[in-house]
Amino acid sequence: MHALRLRPFRQIHALTTTLTHAWLRSPTRPRGLAGQGPFTFRHAPPGPGRGDWSPLLDGDEEVGRALRTRAGVKPVFVSVGHRVGLDGACAHVLSLARDFRLPETTRRADALCRRALVEAVAGG
Repeated sequence: MHALRLRPFRQIHALTTTLTHAWLRSPTRPRGLAGQGPFTFRHAPPGPGRGDWSPLLDGDEEVGRALRTRAGVKPVFVSVGHRVGLDGACAHVLSLARDFRLPETTRRADALCRRALVEAVAGG
């Protein structure tokens, strides 16, 4: 029983490791993007339009941005990355989030992980 529980996590770990390696080889990549979860930074609501943003603050320090990727939907939270600044990270996220709130890369990685988990649980 214990091995069955670990198997899905090993497969997901292998998948996320592969995705991470692909991400690291990309010439430009946003470091952080979060759509939900525990949150400790302050921000004002960004404007209602696509591309509107407000600074994400830790005290007085700007650590990221609350970025609206679609008009009238919740913002995503973007931070700087390796060899990319905050403006570039936001532009990159917007270029990947044309049809949905989350960037296509995030949506695909999530779908792959969910599929791997379902297959691992069903096969075990």
